[in-house]
Amino acid sequence: MNVVFDGDNLLVKVNQGVTTLDIQTDIYSAWKEWIQIGNNAKFLPALRTIGGDPTIEQKVVAPYFFLMNGWKIKPYSWNHTLNLIGNLFVDNSEIYGSNAIIPPDGYFTVLVNMSTTSDASRLLVGSGVTTQDKEDIRDLIKIHTDDIAYKTYELQGQVSEAQEQLSIIEKHHILRRKIEGDFICYYDGETLMMKYRMVKDKDGNVVELIPQVI
Repeated sequence: MNVVFDGDNLLVKVNQGVTTLDIQTDIYSAWKEWIQIGNNAKFLPALRTIGGDPTIEQKVVAPYFFLMNGWKIKPYSWNHTLNLIGNLFVDNSEIYGSNAIIPPDGYFTVLVNMSTTSDASRLLVGSGVTTQDKEDIRDLIKIHTDDIAYKTYELQGQVSEAQEQLSIIEKHHILRRKIEGDFICYYDGETLMMKYRMVKDKDGNVVELIPQVI
C-alpha cells in the first residue's frame, strides 16, 4: 500500500518516498479494504464516489471521489511534488475546507499536482444508432459535462493555486530562508522577497503557512 489510514486522526498518510497516487486505486480501493480489517469500520467513512456508469463503446463516466467527515491526505515529510491522478473533492467543504491536502510535519514544502480525468465516450459508426439518438446522447453528455464543470470549479482553483505555488517553490530554491519568530522569511541577498506566518497546532507542528504582504 502507498498510504496508511489513521482513523483516530482522520488522515490518509502517504508513505515515505511515494510521490504519485491514483485516487481510485491507491486511496479509495485501499480504504475499502482497510475498513474490513479488524474494527476499522468503527471510524467515520473516509470517502464516497459518484460516476463510473457505462456510456458507450465500453467507455464509462469518469469517477469522482469525495473526502468525507474531515478526512485529509497528509504527504510524507520532505520537499517534493505529490502527483494525484483522478478527480478528488472535499465533501462539505464549507465545514472542512476545500483543501484535500494538509502540510506534512516539519518545515517542508510539498507541491500538489492534480491530473483530472473526464468521460471520453464516442458513438460507434454503423451501430444502428439513429440521428435523433445521437442528438439525444450528445445533449445528455453536454448536460453531464456542464454539471462536472460546475463541480470541478473548486478543483480548478486548487490546480491554478498549485501552478502558482510551483513558481514560488522555484524561487524558494534560489533564495535564502530564515526563521524569524513565527515567520519564515526568504531573502535575495539582503532584500526580503517573501514572508510567511507559521500557524501551529497544539503540539507545535506547523499546519499552515500564510503569505504576508511585504
